[in-house]
Amino acid sequence: MNGIWVRIEKQTISDAYLGRDYSNDEVFREQCQNWVNELWTEKDQLILSVRESHARAVAVEHE
Repeated sequence: MNGIWVRIEKQTISDAYLGRDYSNDEVFREQCQNWVNELWTEKDQLILSVRESHARAVAVEHE
């Protein structure tokens, strides 16, 4: 790959998360962790998609 690809996406934090106590509120902590895990899953899917697109482009170049 000849270059760097960067994607920046602004994430809105739900009002439901504001003013809550991550350290002492187990339910809230689990909600936050689930949200962050979803973000990581989306990031992983995006990276896989980019890698697959790049591999297809390279294959076409070498045909």
